[in-house]
Amino acid sequence: MPENRLPDGTPMPEFRAVSVADGEVSRADLAGAPAVVGFFSGTCGPCLEQAPDFVKAVTDYPGGRERVLAVVKGSGPVVGELRTLLEPVARVVLDPTGEGEGSVVAAFGVVRWPSYVDVAADGRITNHLAPGRIVLPTVAR
Repeated sequence: MPENRLPDGTPMPEFRAVSVADGEVSRADLAGAPAVVGFFSGTCGPCLEQAPDFVKAVTDYPGGRERVLAVVKGSGPVVGELRTLLEPVARVVLDPTGEGEGSVVAAFGVVRWPSYVDVAADGRITNHLAPGRIVLPTVAR
């Protein structure tokens, strides 16, 4: 499985997007406290299969859904299913192509689906939240 392009310890990249239900979200919104970013794709079978595990893992995340961002790439009915599943626990951003300027997927260098990125209070990211093993760090709980 390929590794995402931003290695562990990299500062969280700059990004700005519009969440479906909550308006604009940016790097500044996630700064200063632990956060989790989940990346899902409408063409990825494991994404839909693992989304309930992600929801369960972040349901009681400190700071609530303000500290959890879910980015869904693509379009179509599966994207709608993912959005419905994720919105109760996360701010959801739709990223139709996952490419180009303004893409959160591209900013984070995501190439592995699904991907889960832990953001430490100091803004550094780790990709250790591996697909199939969504266990949030104990320091974030």
